[in-house]
Amino acid sequence: MKTVGVMKTRVVIVSDTLFPWFIGGKERRLNSFTSTVDNSDFEIIFATMKWWDGAAPLGHVSISRKYQVYKNGRRSIFAALAFALSCFRVASLRPDLVEADQIPVLHLWPLKIVCLIRKVPLSVTWHEVWSKPYWLKYLGPLGYIAALVEKWSLALPDRFIAVSDMTRSRLIAEGVSPEKITLIENTLDVIGIRDAETTLLGTDLLFVGRLISHKRVDLLLSALAELKTRGAKPTLSIVGTGPEQLNLMNQAKNLGILEQVTFYCDGLESNDVWGLMKKCPVFVLPSEREGYGIAVQEALLVGATVLVSNHPDNAARHLVEKTNNGRIVDEQSPLAWADSVSDLIEIGHIRNSASKKEQLSEDFLQDNFVADYQISWNQTLASM
Repeated sequence: MKTVGVMKTRVVIVSDTLFPWFIGGKERRLNSFTSTVDNSDFEIIFATMKWWDGAAPLGHVSISRKYQVYKNGRRSIFAALAFALSCFRVASLRPDLVEADQIPVLHLWPLKIVCLIRKVPLSVTWHEVWSKPYWLKYLGPLGYIAALVEKWSLALPDRFIAVSDMTRSRLIAEGVSPEKITLIENTLDVIGIRDAETTLLGTDLLFVGRLISHKRVDLLLSALAELKTRGAKPTLSIVGTGPEQLNLMNQAKNLGILEQVTFYCDGLESNDVWGLMKKCPVFVLPSEREGYGIAVQEALLVGATVLVSNHPDNAARHLVEKTNNGRIVDEQSPLAWADSVSDLIEIGHIRNSASKKEQLSEDFLQDNFVADYQISWNQTLASM
């Protein structure tokens, strides 16, 4: 199934946000393709919003103008709908296969129509499966509609690619046939991480991620305030941007801990982020919702001790369960997080040895990340 006149299989990867304009788990996962994909068999085109000025980067096509994807700390329904409508333009790219990112779900419906018209398969990388209670918590009464949209969307893909075993299990629980699901976990740039250095100063604690409500950075700040009342003043670096940025800065100021917290909200190069992971002995992620947790994986690779939440929607806790160099905080409260950080301070926490780092690189490297995608694509194409 080839595009006429083209020897390669044309795969159009559709995502409303991409690296480096957004630096989150799904964006970093997609970015792995740009440097490691085998171009001998596949032509990869990223279809997205127009995040850039001037000419499009190589392999990128704008199918939509730029929209503000977050509003009031949540995904904008308007932006999701506008991007969904723009996805009809994917038909003009003459794909042999469409590979879509699950988020923000609404776009999967026009993409399915495009695939039916073009008679090509739709593969979707699925990060998280939400339940009706979570949708109601997230959107209020609109959550009933959103939950139905998500449920019905599960009938659209010809192939699912799950980013974690937790997501795969939840897809099966929702009625998706196991035969339609391929598990492809994230990969790491081990060489880049090992060589990374930064002139930025290290702190006791480090958070890396999007500044959005479910990441629960507010818990970290409240925990620091609690520790300050006990006479301890651990320092914290916060790397990321997002709708909660100003609120978190104001919270740190109001709690009287601003001098302990360094915000890096203008975006850092990967080299600086990885360098900070090496300099900061404890990586903290109180997030209540993670489809995988790439930053946790990277922190474990360099030997940092990792603290994560025990929330059932947090897949990153399963990464911590694979190593002795992490802890799962049972309760989502400032006191519980303060106690966990305090324990590490009291035992005189030190970084792991170099030999341990070498072992971790084997545990957390997914050697066949892109190859597994290509195998899945070929199998999907062959079944059509």
